[in-house]
Amino acid sequence: MVILAYFVQKIYGYSGYDERHIIILIGMMNHPNILICPLDWGLGHAARCVPIIRALYAQGANPIIAADCGPLELLQKEFPNLEFIRFPGVPVTYPSQGESMVWSMLKQSPALLKGISEETACVENLVQKRNIHAVISDNRFGAYSKKIPSVYITHQIHIQTSHWLTDALARKQHAYYMKNFQAVWIPDHEEKDNLSGKLSHGNNIPASAQYIGLLSRFTSIPDAEKKYDTAFILSGPEPQRTIFEHQILNEIDSFPNKKFVLVRGKNETIDGLPKNITCIPLAETKTIQELYAQSNQVVCRSGYTSIMEMASAGRSAWLVPTPGQTEQEYLADYLAGRMGFKTMTQDSFTLHKILETPPTNILQVKYDNHFLQGAISTFLNSIKKANP
Repeated sequence: MVILAYFVQKIYGYSGYDERHIIILIGMMNHPNILICPLDWGLGHAARCVPIIRALYAQGANPIIAADCGPLELLQKEFPNLEFIRFPGVPVTYPSQGESMVWSMLKQSPALLKGISEETACVENLVQKRNIHAVISDNRFGAYSKKIPSVYITHQIHIQTSHWLTDALARKQHAYYMKNFQAVWIPDHEEKDNLSGKLSHGNNIPASAQYIGLLSRFTSIPDAEKKYDTAFILSGPEPQRTIFEHQILNEIDSFPNKKFVLVRGKNETIDGLPKNITCIPLAETKTIQELYAQSNQVVCRSGYTSIMEMASAGRSAWLVPTPGQTEQEYLADYLAGRMGFKTMTQDSFTLHKILETPPTNILQVKYDNHFLQGAISTFLNSIKKANP
């Protein structure tokens, strides 16, 4: 082992390999190392990477996950045997009530731009030291390398800011960053019956873009005995996550004969909860799947991953967009009344209306992962050509 370590250090120019790394290298010599980098603004980007990681592993690749905070914890629960790297992101604060989302992001832009540059530097360092063969970035602008194939995942080709001028500026900037990637994967269907609407359809779709179908951790929800009247699935940046959580908890006291479950979306518990609510800090795939089956109603943010998972599983939900998050507000408006989805703003949120509305399921959207499998296969072939 010492002799092998010596040759590895000579080949890769890195002296940080211990015995565990050597064993990994031996086992993965014929399998490309793919760095997976989900954005850490909420849990949706990490959750929709789950089927991608599964597909990569099934086709003989070695996924290495670079994430931080909640996304890192979520993916560690899903894939305890994979290699993980802590990959810090830029902490983003969403506006409190009354502040423009555009103005909030502009104020934070110096830190965001610095973070993008640091992401690129970090990836280049990992490419050299960890023998990375390719990168898959889920909405991390800086997670790419010019030395190896890099893929960018987004459902927002046409960013919505609620004003035509800032729309145009945001889309131009987004297009600039997308040019750093060899391919762009859009998690949706190309046809009219899609979930992202004008976010990723219409004119000016990049030539490198490919629709890879819905990304979902599960494809169906089995029938189960109902244990809860309503399941609340929370996620997203602060302070709005906590504000919405407080609204929910304040209303639950008025319904002592109903049963609820709350997934907080953060790895912390809270004390002093009403007896009729079950609290789960972070939930892995199996738990979420069970909660969907055991609940009459589901309330969640109108984040795109939540929508994809609901639609692929044939479940409806009440969509409550994060205030000021224009993408979620657009999706809530776009899907209101479609496929069984119902919407409510956070300001007008009332648990009474949810409980008095009969639950409805939706016609299950076609979930066919051959689009994803094909994209992964083409991607891995490009890696082989880049590393003959």
